[in-house]
Amino acid sequence: MATKIINLAPKGAITNGQSIGSIDYTVTDVSIWDFKLATVGSRIVLFGKHSSQTSYTPFSKETLANIAESDRGVLNAVLVKYALGMAESTGMSMPSIDTTKQIGVYTDGLGHFAETPYTDASNTDTIKTILQTVADGTSTTTGTGAVTQAKKNGIKSLSHGF
Repeated sequence: MATKIINLAPKGAITNGQSIGSIDYTVTDVSIWDFKLATVGSRIVLFGKHSSQTSYTPFSKETLANIAESDRGVLNAVLVKYALGMAESTGMSMPSIDTTKQIGVYTDGLGHFAETPYTDASNTDTIKTILQTVADGTSTTTGTGAVTQAKKNGIKSLSHGF
């Protein structure tokens, strides 16, 4: 089925009840699944809401199995990780949204999630890495051919300015 992933959470810490993204089937059907993460007790739980529903409910592994893995796209890993078994989610309800309560999940803003914050390399770190790779002779500026000694020496002297 043709789908697209929309409404990805922006980079940073996920807060209690925050939407993490949606699966949009509207290319072939009028259907969108939206997903949120929230804590219930001490557990992080996946909640989902179909566009035909009015409220979010715990999203079970059994329900997730009805969505093709290929349709889940970049959200697949986070959906699988936080979906509970049907028995575990019985009686749970979506807690109040609290934008001040971080739940210990972070995103890079591109649909990848982790339990540690994503950090960007500084521009200086990135340049140093590139220059060092070229200076070591493991790459050329074009990625092809051998590095000549002249290129190597020029790159090394340039990299000392950082």
